[in-house]
Amino acid sequence: ALWQHLWRPSQPEHLWFKVNLPKQISFRLETQPSTTRFELAIVEGEQSIKAIGPGYAALDDLVARIQLRNPKVIGPRQSSHLPLGLVAMAGGIVIASSQLTGSDVALGEVPLGFEREGDDWQLCGQASLDTASEELLLALPAGSVIEDLEVVEGQPEIIPMPEMLGLV
Repeated sequence: ALWQHLWRPSQPEHLWFKVNLPKQISFRLETQPSTTRFELAIVEGEQSIKAIGPGYAALDDLVARIQLRNPKVIGPRQSSHLPLGLVAMAGGIVIASSQLTGSDVALGEVPLGFEREGDDWQLCGQASLDTASEELLLALPAGSVIEDLEVVEGQPEIIPMPEMLGLV
């Protein structure tokens, strides 16, 4: 996948994003830039949340092709209800952007399901989910009530985690 969301027990107050970009990205430009050096960043809405660093573009008409040094980007989300995007800036001005469709997370609004991935938990669904994983972390919105859950040995175990994602 191009992007994933993670929860880290070692840093329970944040939801994290992990973006795996291709080694080369292309942007369609509105106007011919005065430079081929672009600053790249991950944004939430219009707010920059993680600088990727500089990239040098090969320009072909109004298309900029940029080779990335490090195509894997990890950082904490600030406003998970907003979609993630990738922006290219020149002189501090956004000259091109691309939204990561479906990257918004309804944290605190609907149940979120997470599957274990090493030491982290990867988001596997919002509101409704299907998983083959034997272990599922389910983050419920504040005020949620679980009723009539019959717990059988070896079956679902409920462990309250009030510190998760600041959902106290």
